[in-house]
Amino acid sequence: MQHILSMDIAILGDRLIKGCHYSIDIHQFRVKAFAGKESPTTSGIHQDGQDWIFMHFIQGHNIAPVISEVHATADEAPPLLHTAMEQFLETLAINDRQLYHRASNVGQISPTITAFRDLLLVTFRQRPEQQES
Repeated sequence: MQHILSMDIAILGDRLIKGCHYSIDIHQFRVKAFAGKESPTTSGIHQDGQDWIFMHFIQGHNIAPVISEVHATADEAPPLLHTAMEQFLETLAINDRQLYHRASNVGQISPTITAFRDLLLVTFRQRPEQQES
């Protein structure tokens, strides 16, 4: 976990504003599908209200490819990036203030086996300045 976080910080480098404090949120995101039904991964093309989002693929089980997209706008225009994340720690880094993203639904390959997709999300959000006393 420390290695992943230190790599994310290194990737951002000078994009993190010196002297500013950031809140960093780290959480696992699992989407399951069962009984032959698909499960949505996102609610359409959106932003999450963060400064930066790192989406690290951890694993998938019994899933058809889930397509991650990056968009310049919230419109249905062709995406800037259209990819299936399938390798351990394959990562998308998103400037959430400038870009939008979405992912396709999680669907089962075999309808008798539960499917799941795990991502580790690391988000950076600039904290409002707090006065020191």
